[in-house]
Amino acid sequence: YDSDTVIAFTPRLGYQTDLGRHQAMIEYSGFSENYQDFTNLDAMDNRIRGAINFDLTDKLDAGIWAGWADVNERRGTSGAPVLQIDPNEVEITDFGGDLRYGTMAARHMQFRVGVDAENWRYQNNEQQFRDRDTTGAYGEIHYNVSDITSVFVLAGFRNFEYTSANAANSDSDQTTLQVGAEWQATSKTRGRISVGQQDKDYDDPSIADQD
Repeated sequence: YDSDTVIAFTPRLGYQTDLGRHQAMIEYSGFSENYQDFTNLDAMDNRIRGAINFDLTDKLDAGIWAGWADVNERRGTSGAPVLQIDPNEVEITDFGGDLRYGTMAARHMQFRVGVDAENWRYQNNEQQFRDRDTTGAYGEIHYNVSDITSVFVLAGFRNFEYTSANAANSDSDQTTLQVGAEWQATSKTRGRISVGQQDKDYDDPSIADQD
């Protein structure tokens, strides 16, 4: 084994403002690591995200968001080659929205639905065959056990499509079903625990599905 010294920086800057009864925010976060000897491992990640939360009624909220990231895959990440000279660089864009009906304060049902999309584009190391687009949707039903605790059922769907014809046999649909509990300990602290099942079905019938 070889040892080295690495210096890491994690800059972060955000801005949030009220738009009447609504809220908007934008945030930048980064991660930089610089090695003394293994300089080929040096990497810099940049992420920008913006979101608007709409307070539509006392019980109905909606949100939209969008983000952009230029990041480096860590060695050992699933699908990432281990022996490449430089880390894989990936450009990621994502956007989505959701609707939330109900409040934790009222002992009634809550409903949440949302959709999102994400695009991955590899920039180096001939990894473009891994470029992919994903779209997803989810729905949650919560029942408020108390004014800070709820139990829920969550169903989700995600479609994976690879842009390269050579990787098209990896196209798949993924469905999930979870049950769990969520609690709001304070105005700024929330906890969540769940258990469930995930099924992955490949478009190519020659590839075994995963459960």
